[in-house]
Amino acid sequence: MTVTVNGTSTAALILLAYGWQVNAILPSTTPIGSGTVTVSYNGQTSASAPIQVVGSAFGIYTFNSGGSGQAVATNGNDQSNTIIQTFHPGDLGVLWGTGLGAIASSDAQPPTAGDLPGEIKVYVGNSTATVLYHGRSGFSGLDQINFQIPAGVQGCYVPIAVQSGGTLSNVATLAVSASGQTCSDSIMGQDLVDKLASGQNAAFGYVRLGNSNMPFDPGLAARSSMDYAAATFSSYTPQTAGLADYGVSSGYCIVVDCSGGCAAKGFSGTLFDSSPAQLDAGSALTLDGQGINTVPQVWA
Repeated sequence: MTVTVNGTSTAALILLAYGWQVNAILPSTTPIGSGTVTVSYNGQTSASAPIQVVGSAFGIYTFNSGGSGQAVATNGNDQSNTIIQTFHPGDLGVLWGTGLGAIASSDAQPPTAGDLPGEIKVYVGNSTATVLYHGRSGFSGLDQINFQIPAGVQGCYVPIAVQSGGTLSNVATLAVSASGQTCSDSIMGQDLVDKLASGQNAAFGYVRLGNSNMPFDPGLAARSSMDYAAATFSSYTPQTAGLADYGVSSGYCIVVDCSGGCAAKGFSGTLFDSSPAQLDAGSALTLDGQGINTVPQVWA
């Protein structure tokens, strides 16, 4: 994989390659600016694709690997934050991701610890957290941000985002409670949350009715509005509790800029089941109630 910016080409460090995907580390020596990327395999080189390289643009890792939902974050004891292992105000949180920026040494070697240049802001709920460290984790391409959970923040799905180099990251969520091991506002219900916390598995079905309202766009003939239904039926284990993601907690919201396509922001407008054990709800679902005049489309 070769990245060329402003006439300078760098060879990306390949981490893995499939027939449809190549994961690589962009070397710190790559210039900033607009450029191209190509992939060569068995003596053949692909067509070039555009790439934009900036100084810093942090991306939060999430449990579903899609950039949304429960963030990959740990406490001071290296325990993963989920609805059954919550943070508390004042706790140390370690947020994992990539994209804080270049280092002075080679990315082919384990990097040394140390804050990277530039201002970092971590937004948790409606507050700005105190940042204690922002730099490499000891592994190439893997960054960590150590921060303190702000006071007055609580909920199973509290939004978290990072601003680095003037760029806002994807928005994920954290589970925060005033005390105890679990949070209390998950739509799964406290009985199922407690069941997971006790080491048992929990099955949960969720049906949601919603409305998608797209305002007028000069590129479209008219505005679009539709009602929809979404349903998921999931089996969670204590180890997969981080995939039990259902929006954001009351009192918070996530605003998504869809001007470049919502899919690029990890937001689809519907609800799909990302749990590892999806349950079969049967051949058909029927929804009946006041205001429901047609058979909705159901994803299950």
